[in-house]
Amino acid sequence: MGKVGAVDLRRSLNNRTAPGRAVIRKTFFVFRARAYLASRLS
Repeated sequence: MGKVGAVDLRRSLNNRTAPGRAVIRKTFFVFRARAYLASRLS
């Protein structure tokens, strides 16, 4: 069962790669914008 679960998990991860990258890019942009604002305000 563990093997099948790992295969299913890998398959679902592969299916979610494109949206996952978009989310990572968005959070990275938010993080950078927040750091930029913090440096301007201080």
